[in-house]
This record gives sequence, C-alpha cells and structure tokens, in this order.
Amino acid sequence: MSRVRVVSNVDMVTPLEHEHLDINEQIVRIEKMIVEIQSTRLTIKFEPRKMFIQATLAAAALLGAGVAAGSAIARFLLPG
Repeated sequence: MSRVRVVSNVDMVTPLEHEHLDINEQIVRIEKMIVEIQSTRLTIKFEPRKMFIQATLAAAALLGAGVAAGSAIARFLLPG
C-alpha cells in the first residue's frame, strides 16, 4: 500500500508517511499480543487441575505428618 507521486513525468513510488509504518508496527504488536493471550488461556485452563492435584498431595502430606506426630505422642504417653 503506497502512494504514487508523479515527478518530472516519472512515476515514483514513495512510501506512506511515518504514521503508516507505525500502524503496521502496531498491528504486528497486537497480533503478537493475541497469540500470547490465547496461549495464556490454554495455560489457565490446565491450572485448576494442577491446583487440585497439589492440594490433594498437600492434604496427604499433612495427614501423614499428623499420623506420625500422633504415633510419637502415643508412644510417649502410653509406653509399652
């Protein structure tokens, strides 16, 4: 997309003003942002599953620690 200017009966193709280049750069940046947003959406979709797994593992670790502590206390209080 360029404008044609006639100078001395010679057709010269001149680029559009600097504003046009800025618009093209902005379009490229917007397209990159759209791709990043789409990949972020995919990442966010998988995050609840990871959170559930991590919460389950944390609960199991706390339960195991509680059982171990309870067992140690029982041995101390009820010898034999």
